[in-house]
Amino acid sequence: MRSPTRRLTTLLALVVAFVLPTQMLAMTSASAAPVSTKVSVKTSARTLAPGAVVTLSGKVAKAKKRERVYVQRKVGKKWRAVKSVRTNARGVYRVKFKPATGTHSYRVLKKKSKRLKAAKSRTVKLTVRTGPPTRLRITLTTPDGLPAQVLVKGPTTTRAVKPAVGTSTTRTLDVKPGTYTLTAVSSLREGRDHRPTRTTTKLTVPRGATAASAFAWKVAPPVAGLEVTDTTADSVSLAWASKDETEYVLRRSAGDRAPATRDAGTAVYSGTDRSVTDGGLASGTDYSYSLFTLVDGAWQGPVSVTAGTTRAGTGADSAAGFALAPRAVLGDAGDVVTLRSGQVWVRFAASRPAPVLGAGVGLPASAAVPGGYLGTIAEIDPDGRTVRLAPAGLADVFSHYSAEGSYASDPVSMEEITYGDYVPPAPEPGEEPAPAPAEPPGEGPAAALRAPSARKAPGPSHRDLKPPAAVKRTSPVRPAAMPSSDLKDCISYNALDLKVGITPTFDATGDFDVDVHSKTVGLWDLAVDVPHAASIDVSSALTVGGLVDVDVAKELSCLLGMDDFYRQIVAYPVPMGIKYSGGLEISAQGKLSLHDWGFDATAGFKAHARIGTEPDFGSEPIHEGNMYAPDVAGEIGLEVAVVGEFTLGPAAGTADAGVIAGAGGRLALLKGAVSGQFGDPARGQERCLEFTLGGEGAVSLDASAWLGPLEASASWEVLGGEWDYIDPLRWPERCIMDSELGDGDIRATLRWSNGTDYDLHVTDPAGETVYYRAPTSASGGELDHDIIPGCSQETADGSYIENINWDDGEAPSGTYHVRVDEYAGCGTGSRTWSLEVYVKGRRVLFESGAGSSQTYSFEVAPRG
Repeated sequence: MRSPTRRLTTLLALVVAFVLPTQMLAMTSASAAPVSTKVSVKTSARTLAPGAVVTLSGKVAKAKKRERVYVQRKVGKKWRAVKSVRTNARGVYRVKFKPATGTHSYRVLKKKSKRLKAAKSRTVKLTVRTGPPTRLRITLTTPDGLPAQVLVKGPTTTRAVKPAVGTSTTRTLDVKPGTYTLTAVSSLREGRDHRPTRTTTKLTVPRGATAASAFAWKVAPPVAGLEVTDTTADSVSLAWASKDETEYVLRRSAGDRAPATRDAGTAVYSGTDRSVTDGGLASGTDYSYSLFTLVDGAWQGPVSVTAGTTRAGTGADSAAGFALAPRAVLGDAGDVVTLRSGQVWVRFAASRPAPVLGAGVGLPASAAVPGGYLGTIAEIDPDGRTVRLAPAGLADVFSHYSAEGSYASDPVSMEEITYGDYVPPAPEPGEEPAPAPAEPPGEGPAAALRAPSARKAPGPSHRDLKPPAAVKRTSPVRPAAMPSSDLKDCISYNALDLKVGITPTFDATGDFDVDVHSKTVGLWDLAVDVPHAASIDVSSALTVGGLVDVDVAKELSCLLGMDDFYRQIVAYPVPMGIKYSGGLEISAQGKLSLHDWGFDATAGFKAHARIGTEPDFGSEPIHEGNMYAPDVAGEIGLEVAVVGEFTLGPAAGTADAGVIAGAGGRLALLKGAVSGQFGDPARGQERCLEFTLGGEGAVSLDASAWLGPLEASASWEVLGGEWDYIDPLRWPERCIMDSELGDGDIRATLRWSNGTDYDLHVTDPAGETVYYRAPTSASGGELDHDIIPGCSQETADGSYIENINWDDGEAPSGTYHVRVDEYAGCGTGSRTWSLEVYVKGRRVLFESGAGSSQTYSFEVAPRG
C-alpha cells in the first residue's frame, strides 16, 4: 500500500497529456497535405502559496521550428492572455508565471498558421491560497468634533480620515508591503489652530502583517492675538494683546509670505504699545504681518496675518480691504483649479504653505470658477498639495472684510435670439381687417404707459428701512412656486409652427456696504471697540428690456434660452457680482401674431443686516416696469415671461459648485400677457384686448454667505410673491368686452371712437324708449353702459360704448325700434359708429354709419 507521502509526491509529479481534435483546416496550397498538431502541459503542483511561481511545460507535436505558444486564463466566458514563449526546435516549451489568487483555469494555446490549425490543451485548474492581509492601522485622537487626516505615502498612497464627530477614530488600510511615511496635517476649527503632537513618522509593513501608529491633536495657543481692525486704500490698522506687559516687534512683507524672523521684511513697529496703523501703503495690495513677543527674556512667535488694502474707485476693477482668517489662503496663478462632479479641487503650487484641514480658501476668477469661489478645505489628497473645497462664506476666509461702493447703470445689449420659420397666412381678398383707430401723436396706449402714473413707485432706500415685525432665523426660505423651468425647448417644435424672437437688454444697479470683523480666538481678548461683528447694507436691482415678436400656428408652451448676464462689482480678493441665467417662456393657447411688444422691468431689493450686540434685519422689494403696446392679430391669448435664476454676492458667477450665494433664487423678471376679445372689425366683431405686466420672485438673502456661521445669522426672503408693474391696460383704451355687457333676451350695443357724442335709443313694443334720459323701462330695459367722451374730450382716443339690455325672460314679444342719435358733433365732424343687436344670443342686426341714423326694427318672438 502506498504511503500518503508517496501519493502526494506522485500527485505533484503528475503529467497531463492532451490530444487535440483532428479536424483539418482548408489547404492554402493544393499540393500541401493537411497536418494536425497537439499540445501537452504539465505542472509540478496544483495548490500554491501566495506569490508562488508556477511552471507549465509541454510539447507541440509536429512543431514548425520555433513555434509561439500562449498561456491563457479564463475570465468569465473569455480567455485572456497571461504570457507567451517560443518552443525550441523540437517543439518543447516551458512557461513560468505567477497565477492570480484564488482558483482559476489555465490553458496553453498555439494559434493557427497557414499550414497548421489552432492547437490548444485542455484546461489546468490552479489554486493560489489567500495569505494573511498586509494592513496599516492608524488611530486619530482629537478634541471632540474636530476633523483630522493622516497622509500615507509609500508603495500604496492613501489617507486615514477622522470625521468631525467624536474624539477618536481608528482606520485600517489595506496596503502593499514596504516602508511608509505617515504625515498628520493640522486642522482648523472656529479660528483655532489644532496641531498634531507629532507630524511625521516612518514604519515598515511586512507582507501579511499589520503595523499600527497613532496620532493626537491639541489646540495650539498663540503667543499673542493679532488682529486687523481696519483697512483703507493706503493703510492697515492692527491690534494685539498678550498675557503680560512686554515688548513687541511687528514686521511686514509684500504678498502672502509673512516674515519668519525679526530681521526679515520691513520694520513696522517696536515697543510696548498694542496697536498700530501702518500707513503709506499701495492701494489694492496684499501685505503679510508677523508679530514677535518677548516672553521671559526670549523672543517667541511669530503670529502672522495677511491683509489687503482697498483699491481706489468701485466697480468691476475695485478691491475690498481684508485680512485673512487664520491659516486661510488666497489662490494665485500657480495654483490649478478644477471642477470634478460639481466639486472644486485645487492643487496648490509647491511654494505655497502646506494646506490645513478646515482652513478657508478664496479663489479668483478662472475658467473653472468664472465668478471665483469661497471655500474651506474639506479633504486633502495624499500628495499633500491637492485639496477639495466645501462652499463657505466671507467670514470663513476673512477675519476682516470691508467693501463699499455702487454700480451705476451700464446696459448690455444681448444678441438677438430667434427660432422658427412660421409665417401667418395673408387674409383672403375682401377680408382685410379694418385698421385700428388712428392715434393722435403722443396720446396712444404706448404714451400712456410711459406716463409716471402708470408705473409703480420704487421702494425707499435701505438707509430708511424699518425692521420687519418678525424675522425667521432658523433656516433659509424655501422658494415659492414659480413658472415652470422644465418646459420643452422651443427648438423641439417644428420650425414651421412658430417664429419667436427677442432682443433683450440687461442692466444692474445698486450699492453695497459690507463690513465683516471677527476677533481672533486666543488666550487673551483684544480690547478693540467693534460695535457690530458684521453688517450688510445691500441694494440691488436687475433690469431687462427689449422687444418680443411671436407668431404661432397652434397651442404650445416652450422655453427659448438666453445668454447669461453677469456683472462683476468687486474684483479682489474674491469676485463679487450679479448673475442672471434664464430664458423666455412662451405659452400660446392658439393661433396668434404679436409684434413689437416692448417692455422694461426692474426687480430687486434693499436689505440690511447687523450681527453683534444689537442684531437687526430688514428688507424692502423694488418693483418698477413699463410696457409698450404691440401689434396683435389672432384668435386667442398669449403669455410670455423672462424667467431665470438670480444670484448676488461672492462667487455669484460660478455655477454647479455649491456656491453659498449672498442672495439668490428664482426670479421671473417679467410676466406679460395679452388676453380678451380678439374680434374682427371687418365682420362687425369688436376687439378689446387686455395687457398685463408683472413679475414673480422667490429670492432670499443668506446672511451666512456674508457673515459666516454665526449663531445670529439669518436667511429671509427679500423678494417674493407676485407683483404688477402696471395696472392692466385695455386696448382700445377703456374698451368693454362683450362678456362684461348685460346680455339677456336683448342686447343692443353702439360703439364708436373719439370726437362725437352719440346716444342709443331703443323703443319697446309698448312705445317706451330707453336712452340716457330714461335709462330704464317698465318692460325691463336698462342702459347698463353709457361710456361717452363728451365734447370736453373730443380729441380723446379710445373706445366708447352705449349698451341697452333686457335680462333673460323679461323682454316682451313684439316689434322693437332702435336708432342712433348724434347728440353733439363737437365741431370735429361725425365719426363712424357701429350698431349690433342680439336677440336671445343671435345677432339680428348690424349697421354702421356716421351722424344720426334711420330707425331700424327687429322682432322678439313670443316665448313658447
